[in-house]
Amino acid sequence: MKRIKLLSIMMALTIQSLTLWAATTSDNPVDLTYRPAPMLGNNPKPSKAPARFRIPLSASFNDESQQLLMVALDDMEYTYNIYAEDGAVVAQGALNCNEGSYNTVDLSLLDGGEYCIVVTYNGHNFEGIFEVYE
Repeated sequence: MKRIKLLSIMMALTIQSLTLWAATTSDNPVDLTYRPAPMLGNNPKPSKAPARFRIPLSASFNDESQQLLMVALDDMEYTYNIYAEDGAVVAQGALNCNEGSYNTVDLSLLDGGEYCIVVTYNGHNFEGIFEVYE
């Protein structure tokens, strides 16, 4: 009986610790979704269902450090552009990634607002939205 009580207390403390840890992290995931290229011309024929492309890169924005953290799941080079709400390019570059590598983009000089990142992978564009707070 004592073991069950001890186990339940340990489980409750573990859950509380995980909840507190999750509340203190300031990483906000940036969902990178496929952005299809614009259609060229007027094609009256039925078209196939759009392909489902995935990018082996995950991104999150850290509010405290004002950095965009990108983790590669594949050995690849990615290019990115970050756009402000008015469409102006505020940052751009290339990430030469190894599997499991972490890459950061410092965005501490940006004003507060909503930004869009467009990452190019294998000729396809993926975009995600994140917000910078002042």
